[in-house]
Amino acid sequence: MALMDLEHCPLLDELMHDLHQLVVKEILSHYPSNYKQSAVIPLLDLAQQQHGGWLPVSAMNEIARVIEVAPIRACMKSQTFYSMFNRTKVGKYHLLVCGTTPCMIRGSRDIEDALLKHLGVKRNEVTKDGLFSVGEMECMGCCVNAPMIAVADYSKGSEGYTYNYYEDVTPKRVVGDSGDVEKRRSSSDGTKP
Repeated sequence: MALMDLEHCPLLDELMHDLHQLVVKEILSHYPSNYKQSAVIPLLDLAQQQHGGWLPVSAMNEIARVIEVAPIRACMKSQTFYSMFNRTKVGKYHLLVCGTTPCMIRGSRDIEDALLKHLGVKRNEVTKDGLFSVGEMECMGCCVNAPMIAVADYSKGSEGYTYNYYEDVTPKRVVGDSGDVEKRRSSSDGTKP
């Protein structure tokens, strides 16, 4: 039984057409046919990239259909367990503040507060222009250079998706370190930075 989704967004129309059909087939080719469910993480990642950084329920339902499992069994469990998957819409630039102990001890909450204040949003909200959101990420694996942030860049869709990491950030520098927020905001409306 498929889970309800208020926003119709069939993954087949997006994943299984021309270009993406090849990507899905490539991902599935890495697993024996009787273990298709093992492809859940890379397929969720692909769907998230194609949906601008978040996973609608309809995308998870379609992945479950493709890998032949109940949606709750693989897709929903994986999507809620891993912090890299977003359950709600995010900005084109999703700013992620490390929330683990070393970063918190070194001031990550102050960094998050500075970003939220500058952008005028709360955690997991998207700015009115749709460009930015701020969330939390678990350990980024560089505790020696805490605190850290990551900028997930969904501005170019799945073809140009990137993560950029910034170490030793401070509340004073965080707006510039988060990828030159004002430059990105200016360049998106056609003006030069």
